[in-house]
Amino acid sequence: VRRRSSKEIQDPVNVQNILEFNELKYKDSETRMGLRRMYPSPPKDDQTLEIQQQALLREQQKKLDRMRIRRQMEDDAFSGDNPQTTGQFRNGSNEFLKNSLLESDSAFIGANGETFLDFK
Repeated sequence: VRRRSSKEIQDPVNVQNILEFNELKYKDSETRMGLRRMYPSPPKDDQTLEIQQQALLREQQKKLDRMRIRRQMEDDAFSGDNPQTTGQFRNGSNEFLKNSLLESDSAFIGANGETFLDFK
């Protein structure tokens, strides 16, 4: 009589997790097809399950980000809004530009290497 090693005996909960993940993985969708190309074999243990789940989550997050960007672009195109004309970047006193973290001093460099600071 041969006894199964501890590696061969898996916690029933973990086996159920693997079965549920495989069910999700093999449903037809663009994200899942990409996951199947990256990881063609099903997970066999906790470590491979975790790796494949993280990969699926990353792919789904990328898809959500693309959808948000596309929706924002469609909304902007539909409303005709442009950040430069909606007041986001424009302020009568230029207060936004003065307090911007992106503010920097400009310098112009002449043909002979001399620098001229931009004084406003």
